[in-house]
Amino acid sequence: MDKKKMLEEMLKNYLVNIAILKNIDIDIEELNLSDAPDHKKLDRLNQVKQQKQLEVQKIDNLLSFLNDRDRKIIEMKYFKRMKYEDMSVELDLSSGYIGCLKYKIIKKLVDDTQI
Repeated sequence: MDKKKMLEEMLKNYLVNIAILKNIDIDIEELNLSDAPDHKKLDRLNQVKQQKQLEVQKIDNLLSFLNDRDRKIIEMKYFKRMKYEDMSVELDLSSGYIGCLKYKIIKKLVDDTQI
């Protein structure tokens, strides 16, 4: 998978990963409260938790490099899953221009960082 597609998948999965992290925390807490915790399951959950935390941190770090408009475009497209037409109304920009901006933002993130 090329870097651009990999970044877009990470962005699409960002909110899902946050939800997974919350559920893992609940699962770990439940296991720790049980009379005989399954240590293999705890280890596996902690390993998945660490992987998901790293993915979330990478996206947080990348978003911190963006200006407000670019960050909003990424959040609207990947986190809110908005269509370009809906984004254009909110941003007061043409949907075609937003598509071009999104492409440039993704390219810049891939070119300027180690994904």
